[in-house]
Amino acid sequence: MERRAEFDLLTLFSRTALGGEQEVRAEALLGEDLDWGYLGAIAGYHGVQPLLYYHLRRLAPELLAVEPLDRLRAVVGARSAHGLVLVHELGRLAGVFEREGLPVIAMKGPVLAQSIYGGIALRPFVDLDLVIDRARFDEANRILEGEGYESRELTPFQKRSYLFIHGQFTFWRRMASVGSALAVIDLHTAIMPPGYSYTEDFGDLLRRSGTMKFGASETRVLETVDLLEVLCYHGFKNRWDRLKYIADVAELLRATPELNWDAVYARARAMRSSRVLWLGLSLAERVLDAPVPERVSRDVHADRHVMSLSEEIVERLPQQAHMRVEPYLDRVRLNILAQDSLLGRLRYGAYATARRISELYIPEGD
Repeated sequence: MERRAEFDLLTLFSRTALGGEQEVRAEALLGEDLDWGYLGAIAGYHGVQPLLYYHLRRLAPELLAVEPLDRLRAVVGARSAHGLVLVHELGRLAGVFEREGLPVIAMKGPVLAQSIYGGIALRPFVDLDLVIDRARFDEANRILEGEGYESRELTPFQKRSYLFIHGQFTFWRRMASVGSALAVIDLHTAIMPPGYSYTEDFGDLLRRSGTMKFGASETRVLETVDLLEVLCYHGFKNRWDRLKYIADVAELLRATPELNWDAVYARARAMRSSRVLWLGLSLAERVLDAPVPERVSRDVHADRHVMSLSEEIVERLPQQAHMRVEPYLDRVRLNILAQDSLLGRLRYGAYATARRISELYIPEGD
């Protein structure tokens, strides 16, 4: 499939600020005969509708009155309103967990929106990601149920198996006080499932964590180097199939020019996960012009496996919205090729097999 001008424009708009040359290019693309319905649709797939709306309102506000772009305002407004509800709920739950003496760390979603995007209007999210010590899952389960949250009905064996395979469990509740808005929580007992090389201990993450205020409570959040690692792993786990994953890494790099790269290198080496990190940095630099330091960029480009995978993802990205399901073996191949070591490849292969087997006895969610 031929790369379309709509995707090029969306890529330019998948950042909070445009440079001079980027703005000139965007204005030229806006003058072409674009399919606005297609542009809106792929923006929805890639999770960057608010950024599209922001730049259109700034550069070509008259287009927002044209069908179907006129729906963008309503979509972005609704998601911002839902984000405000979730931010309030995050602050409330942080206070509940603190009173119960159970440490919890918030990541992604509202943390990214407030710390690197400048507000929830530009970075939508539909759930809350909370990390806890895996040994205290039953306590967290009890607390959330006490707050009116529900979860899938599984046997104890199925639940333990699911937690081991996925490293997280989902809870939800309808909030009648705010129009029955849905609050969804992904409660993580591990940052990544066991097939990945991510090995940071919750205690170390908690020790290095900082705080942000959500609602009335201070909430623990990941330290910046840890957040960069998590974003690279999160994009990798999802095969970098959406611009929003690349945008998160790029905006973090823009927002933290004084990032401690020695710590980044040290933690990547300790987990034998340099290629996962390099791949995320390569995509952020190639697709969204992220400011990767020269010495880091040299190291990234020196790894031919990373550059090959990066090229493959960049070529696939414009067509990703049209792919119903990416072939399972292609997903496994990406994960195996991006491992630093033979042991990592074997570990992921065993994990992929175990996950497929687990699907036979753990029912799919609704």
